[in-house]
Amino acid sequence: MMAEWNSGRSYSQRVHNLSNGTGGNGLDNSTFANRANGEFFLIGNDGASQSVFNDDEEDSLTGSLDSDWFFANLVADNSGALNLITDIASSEQDTDTDN
Repeated sequence: MMAEWNSGRSYSQRVHNLSNGTGGNGLDNSTFANRANGEFFLIGNDGASQSVFNDDEEDSLTGSLDSDWFFANLVADNSGALNLITDIASSEQDTDTDN
């Protein structure tokens, strides 16, 4: 997973490759066949294939200077505490997580 995230691919390609296309809108699937993460994916809200889970605690997430991909409970659909992303840029993705 780190090899894919740290690859020279674009942000949109990396998020697509790591999420199996579920990480957001407008992602670039052009390098999916050559992804470095193999069959391991970060999926926040997709039923049986979900691999990233919410801890049911209220969290505040803040990124850094580079492009970030946030996993947070953003939709009140599972009775867990909602999370706050403090500095998401319009070019960044957020992925809803469930417990």
